[in-house]
Amino acid sequence: LANDAWMDTTSQQQDVAVLSRRSYDVSSPYFFLPVNWLFDHPVRDLAEHIRPWLSSKPEQANQWLKEYLYNRPLSATGWRLLTARLLFPLQYIEAIEAQNMERRLSRWPSLKRMERSFPQYQRNMYELLALGGQFTDDVRSHLRWLKRA
Repeated sequence: LANDAWMDTTSQQQDVAVLSRRSYDVSSPYFFLPVNWLFDHPVRDLAEHIRPWLSSKPEQANQWLKEYLYNRPLSATGWRLLTARLLFPLQYIEAIEAQNMERRLSRWPSLKRMERSFPQYQRNMYELLALGGQFTDDVRSHLRWLKRA
């Protein structure tokens, strides 16, 4: 989906690259170092800001995104990249990686809770994508399973 976003649409002014952080984990020793910076699309930061709310505060995610879009609309490419980023279960993968690094099974209960929250996250994401209107209609048609999750 992310690769197709660049091929299927024409880039707009909103699609200019920005300097961003690789990780949003403030406890990381690399958080403030330049090695944690990367050159990416602005929706990367947008997705990472919204992601935590999709499981627990979908109304807040929708309201915040509406306000953001009022001031800075997303292009078709931006909507596709946002969708791709939110579909990727980053928090789950990071939790598994942390568990493997610690070599402890104490994280299994939190992983199970996270897995149980996936259907709600997916339904909330489907509703959030409705804000994209015509830009996300085609994407939403391919992601009907999100609504049924």
